[in-house]
Amino acid sequence: MFDQSLFDDEEVEVLTTAGGQRIAESLGGSKLCILRNHGFLTVGGSVEEAVGWFVLAERAAEVHVKSPNAIPISDEGAKIAASTLGIAEVGWRVFHWLARDLVPDPSVLFD
Repeated sequence: MFDQSLFDDEEVEVLTTAGGQRIAESLGGSKLCILRNHGFLTVGGSVEEAVGWFVLAERAAEVHVKSPNAIPISDEGAKIAASTLGIAEVGWRVFHWLARDLVPDPSVLFD
């Protein structure tokens, strides 16, 4: 579903501009960067999209961790999923679904 990358570095807190640059280089053109021993970093064309990608990634990771004897899908299956789920609108829609269903007063999120 995601084009993703790995930041395999000891620095888990960005304390320097150089550390931030290394994370950006690891991210490259992907939507998600897994920060080793820290968590996810997601980006998008809007804040809403980036939050949507984060939530989708977190939920996918949870399923993988909780599934006994999980078997990854094939590369072909992953390409099909990416073509339908990896588009910017999906991340944006996930955010708006969460805002509508989980935030008591969604007007606090929007102008």
